[in-house]
Amino acid sequence: MAKNIMRWRHGDMNSVLLPVNGGHQIPIGDLVYVKDGLANNAVRCDVYALRSDEGFSFAGVAMQHSPVGCSEKIRVATTGVFEFPKDGRGVAIGELVGPAKIDSSIFFLADSVTAVSDPRLSCGRCEKIMENGSVLVAISGHPPTESKEKPPKEKPPKEIEPRMDLIPPENLLLLGQCLAYGEEIHEDEPWKKEAIGYHISHAMVHLTKYRAGDRSEPHLVHAVARTNFALGVAIQAGEQAEEYVRPEGDATNG
Repeated sequence: MAKNIMRWRHGDMNSVLLPVNGGHQIPIGDLVYVKDGLANNAVRCDVYALRSDEGFSFAGVAMQHSPVGCSEKIRVATTGVFEFPKDGRGVAIGELVGPAKIDSSIFFLADSVTAVSDPRLSCGRCEKIMENGSVLVAISGHPPTESKEKPPKEKPPKEIEPRMDLIPPENLLLLGQCLAYGEEIHEDEPWKKEAIGYHISHAMVHLTKYRAGDRSEPHLVHAVARTNFALGVAIQAGEQAEEYVRPEGDATNG
């Protein structure tokens, strides 16, 4: 279980109150990211989400604890200097740092940092390296004050009539059974709160296990379900049009 740790060391915190995504807890001292106006700790974000502009933006460091199921506002420090443990990589003073990843995956830890070269993955700069191996990080978060307006949807140049008869019915039945099982163990469609990259990564894991010969679970069905979730999140985020558009250069698109 994550611990509450006061990481602030000095500097103005310029705290703000942010409502929380109640699907998970946010301990004091966690790195906080905002999506759709709700605070999430770094665990709910990933490399793909930050690099593909899925709506996640770094806000700061949690100064109040939020338990699972609670959506009340918490105080988040958007500036200041905070002490974090770091992973095994070396960090130089003045270097950009961001949340450390879980082992070699694309997923982040919320209570540890590492050196990063991509500014999109950074949460601040290393100010000092402590004797215990931790680092002081100068944080400069920018929490959004209002939701961004989505650009108007462009009408496809030529509509394509859906051919539902081309989808094998047994595929749809398997997917429907998989989603029904998921609904039994997860309520309120939590997949909508996850990043596109989160679903893509899980789909890739299932495909890789299937290719490796693992038949302990229906990996292909789970991969389709995760891809379906990624598509749904992309549509909600405005990154995927609700109408299928013929690829550029298609001779039939004229």
